[in-house]
Amino acid sequence: MVRKVLVLLNFKLCFCAIGRVVFWGIIKLFRISFKGLIVAGIVSALLFFGNEKVFADPTLSLTVSSNTVSLDISSPDAIGIFKKSSPITISAATSNVTGYTLSIAASSAANYNKLIHTVDSTSSLNSITAITTEAAFSASSGTAYNGAWGYLPSKYDSATNTNFRPAPNTTGDILEQTDAPNAVAKNYTLAIGARVNQSVKIGSYTNTYVIRLVANTIPYSITYNDSVAFNMPVDVSGDSSSGTVTISSLIPTRVGQNFKGWCTTTPTGGGSQCTGTTYQPSSSYTLTGTTNDIVLYAMWGGTFD
Repeated sequence: MVRKVLVLLNFKLCFCAIGRVVFWGIIKLFRISFKGLIVAGIVSALLFFGNEKVFADPTLSLTVSSNTVSLDISSPDAIGIFKKSSPITISAATSNVTGYTLSIAASSAANYNKLIHTVDSTSSLNSITAITTEAAFSASSGTAYNGAWGYLPSKYDSATNTNFRPAPNTTGDILEQTDAPNAVAKNYTLAIGARVNQSVKIGSYTNTYVIRLVANTIPYSITYNDSVAFNMPVDVSGDSSSGTVTISSLIPTRVGQNFKGWCTTTPTGGGSQCTGTTYQPSSSYTLTGTTNDIVLYAMWGGTFD
């Protein structure tokens, strides 16, 4: 099973007659609940969060520092006014030996890049279509961005980010991918920005996105060592998403001897004693390194009566 923790984000914008924008949010465990806010004379946007742990994996920790994000835009005009929210902080930690991948994705492929009017579904706000600097987003000449929004992560693909990004699709955007465990949480910020003018239809707009924290897979190979036995398992290699692999269920055979199990070191005492760790067929092997080249030696003892 893939080890992951999810946080659901719902961007909800409400546009009304005269002109403030407010972004704010609510964190709830396991379930999102929200409703629109329409107040005469207010332009507002709501950012909702819900924390959903889809798999209780002790190797992962994902938290959000605050349940509110807010900004105001006063008196939008025909040219348009840009504002960005105060950032939230996302904290991630793992004991997984190959680190984690932190990403954000749309919860649905339908209209993933739009904020949809909650009453009139034919009206929507589009995300920006390309990476955009704040200077371009807010410039008086940037009227093409009116009615558009984007998100601003502090990191993107393991690099510092200072630009607004288009809405992620269901495949998602990787915010960072680490390659080692971190007991002390790494902190990231996430903000959103919007440009508002007077042409946007009054009402409430919404869509939902997901923050994912997934433990990276761990590469491994298993070599089964015995040059004279029959019914030997086939050597395998791959990537584990659970941090463990299962030893083959096949039981080797030798004429006149009993199979005693697999040893992680060359058996001594004529092949019957293990100074390493012993594993039986179908048992679980825990991967402890960033690469795991496992060699198992067959142990034999006694003779058939």
